[in-house]
Amino acid sequence: MEISAGEQIFKSNCKVCHAQGINGAPIVGNHAMWDERAAQGIDVLVEHAANGYGLMPAKGGNDALSEEELREAITYMLNQL
Repeated sequence: MEISAGEQIFKSNCKVCHAQGINGAPIVGNHAMWDERAAQGIDVLVEHAANGYGLMPAKGGNDALSEEELREAITYMLNQL
């Protein structure tokens, strides 16, 4: 099975924090941590990821990521719910 672009971006950039909940990052697949965030909509989540939110640095600390790549990674994470 082929890995999606969103999954690849997640594994390369987001997994460290979002797999373990580092600094309060919502853990992938954890409804309690994601449901309220998901309800805000993908555009808000992309904006937060692009600009930084709470303890998360802008673009998760990888300035090379585009907003489209962030959208793909967030979509992947939301699809795990």
